Amino acid sequence: TGRGYFKRMLQSLREHIALAAGRKICYAKQLTNGQLGSGLYRRIRLLKEQMDSAKSYSDWKACADEVDILKGKSGWKDNPESALYDWKRIQLMTDEIRKLNEIKNVPEIIHYMR
Repeated sequence: TGRGYFKRMLQSLREHIALAAGRKICYAKQLTNGQLGSGLYRRIRLLKEQMDSAKSYSDWKACADEVDILKGKSGWKDNPESALYDWKRIQLMTDEIRKLNEIKNVPEIIHYMR
């Protein structure tokens, strides 16, 4: 419906503003006039092209984060709780792997990931 569309767009805009304020934004290297489509879809397509040619993970991630926001698929990052999976266990495991990674305990990481 029209109301739902505008509500999603407003949420996406809020997330985009938050991203711009606190994180690196991956801007398109070149602007095109109608070559790749228009508006939102053109922006997403340009970002995906930049992801394909990214030279570092941080460049790729900046583009990927912006694509998620533009598509309205970034809400789960702010609130991982769900009835569909054991989010507490996943959070604990992720935290443990991060700690092991910080101390560079590769054998324990491998064991933990099995």
